[in-house]
Amino acid sequence: MPRRLTPPVALALLGTGALLAGCADYELQGIRDDNAADAVILLDPEVLLFDALEPGQVEVRTVEIRSVGSATLYVEEAPLITGGSFSLVSDPGDLALEAGESAELEIAFSPVDIDNTGTLVVYSSDDSTPEARVLLEGTGLFPRLQISPDPLEAGEAPLGCTTEESVWLESVGTATLEIDALAVTGTGWRLGGAELPLVLAPGEAVELPLEFSPVDLEDHPGVLYASTNEPVPQVTSSLGGFGGEVFTAAVDGMDFDRALVGCETEDLLPLQYVGCEGLTVVDITVADGPFSIVELPELPLTLEGGEEIGVLMRFTPEAEGEHEGLLTVELEDGSLVDVSLVGVGDGPGVEFEEDRVVFDDTLLGCEDLKDAFLFNPYDCPVTVTEFGLGSAVFAMVDEPGTPRTLEPGEGLRLELLYIPDDFQQHRNELTVSVEGSTDRSRLELRGESLETDEALDAFAFDGAFEAVDVMFWIDQSGSMDEEQDALEAQAEAYVGALESAGVDWQLGVAAGASGCFSTGILTPDSADPTGSIGASANSNSEAGLTVAASALTASCNDGFVREDAVTRVVLVSDEPEQSWESWSTLTSRIQAAGNDVVISSIVGDYPHGCPGAQAGTGYYEATVATGGLFMSICEDDWSAHAGQLAALTDGILDDTYTLSREPVESTIDVEVDGATFSDWTYDAGLNAITIDDISSFDNGSLIEVSYIIASACD
Repeated sequence: MPRRLTPPVALALLGTGALLAGCADYELQGIRDDNAADAVILLDPEVLLFDALEPGQVEVRTVEIRSVGSATLYVEEAPLITGGSFSLVSDPGDLALEAGESAELEIAFSPVDIDNTGTLVVYSSDDSTPEARVLLEGTGLFPRLQISPDPLEAGEAPLGCTTEESVWLESVGTATLEIDALAVTGTGWRLGGAELPLVLAPGEAVELPLEFSPVDLEDHPGVLYASTNEPVPQVTSSLGGFGGEVFTAAVDGMDFDRALVGCETEDLLPLQYVGCEGLTVVDITVADGPFSIVELPELPLTLEGGEEIGVLMRFTPEAEGEHEGLLTVELEDGSLVDVSLVGVGDGPGVEFEEDRVVFDDTLLGCEDLKDAFLFNPYDCPVTVTEFGLGSAVFAMVDEPGTPRTLEPGEGLRLELLYIPDDFQQHRNELTVSVEGSTDRSRLELRGESLETDEALDAFAFDGAFEAVDVMFWIDQSGSMDEEQDALEAQAEAYVGALESAGVDWQLGVAAGASGCFSTGILTPDSADPTGSIGASANSNSEAGLTVAASALTASCNDGFVREDAVTRVVLVSDEPEQSWESWSTLTSRIQAAGNDVVISSIVGDYPHGCPGAQAGTGYYEATVATGGLFMSICEDDWSAHAGQLAALTDGILDDTYTLSREPVESTIDVEVDGATFSDWTYDAGLNAITIDDISSFDNGSLIEVSYIIASACD
């Protein structure tokens, strides 16, 4: 059983040896067996728990050392105890414990704190555990005070006011807490009511009221003192707070922002009293400078807490830059409250509502429209003298006329265009000049273009031919009714274009498997040549290349292919080419039958088709291979197709070459026989380039025109 001793007995015991043997006596001076490989130590218990004791009490408990191995266990070094609350009653000296033997150690505990821990370490010949340990734990019965919050921050309190604060006094120890005195130091701090002494059981707490009354605008540090029955009897806690202005404007001041030099700007300064007791204002003044008082309330005036008066102020800057001033409020008791005044004098100018305008990502050749808003921020008129925009990709729509005077607060809406002409991010500035200032207001402009497809048109220059033979083949399947009507509607325009070009032309409309022309060979002398285009009827309705190859060699069409004329073939269908032979074989046969053959096609878009038409596979490849025009059958308006077909005569009698797609003009690049060529112009109305001088061209020269295709814009 543990023994609890009074302090005198405990002190005597700490100086007396006490070693209790186990079941057998053991010889402390015996010869040690060096073969201790099987010596094993066991300490019991592993955790030694003591009772809760008051300060000065001592309790003794024992730890048993057991030899549980097969060899003698040697303990030749004095055990070690850590933790100031625990001690070894006596040193057992050297021990040699045979297998099965044991010995006891007496450990004394006298608390020095609420929570007490320590460790007993026994050194032995046990190779696996040369340092065996026992955890020592005991509780002290001590009172303890905790003050919270610590520190107590009262924050800001207006001068002349008292705020009520409080802290909690909590007993966090293990014994009854007694508080016999409380005190506060620090200007502005006072204790509230508290009956002393306070006796608190462990876990019990009481609220202690405090009062804070600042005397100036500085910090007010303080300390709360408590005298208790703890071993260290004095406990402290920090207090903090500071005094605040009685008028809110004295804290924030008044900022007039910016005003034109020489221009008067007026604003109302609110003076709200946030004190606790009545306060009388006897005078309000402003020092000389750009700030002045326009209107005051009748003085003297007494204000209660929360009341507000307004002072109408004026700011008239005489120079550019920042200006500072001071408004002073005189109170009945002679004290003064200062309110800072700030303003900036500006030269004339205007402002934009936003710092920048960011245009939507825009396809090359398209445009995006954005609004920008310009206004006069001052209380006096400003005259705009000039707008500046130094980039071709940005433009103003209906630029306002200048000079333009803007009254105070008046604004202008500016419409801005972004028209990208190449692939990149574009940045620029819109600048605005005003009368009386060399500075300019600036608005950043940003835009980025989106890539579109690139096209390459190739033309063979051959001045040996003076005429053109044009063969049409039109798919006569039931799905082609609308397309046949569209082509017939443009026939007159097409023939008229050939006539205007002064070209000796022949037309033929192939029909049937034989390719025989349904209305014979049409010439300028024919009675109604335009009424025959689209009138063919053939059985090979989706095999256009087969019909074309047959038509150019059929005896029924003798005289159509002339030696001094180039041959142009136009194929129209809403389905892919469906001949038995390959497109390349049939294209070679067509080229062999004519002169400088160019195959063009009005078919479904390649490679995905378009609404109402499949992709013109086969026709597309034949068109590309011969440098022809590839046109969409899905276009609602075929008038452009008529003009492009008329341009099939380009390179025969003139120097104009029609492009297959609408280009972004700034991206057009022309090469002749692989070399860059610059002697050309572009006609947007004809969608064609004109070579200015063809005298150096040889028959067969290759003219290549590359460009970015202008996108369809919303």
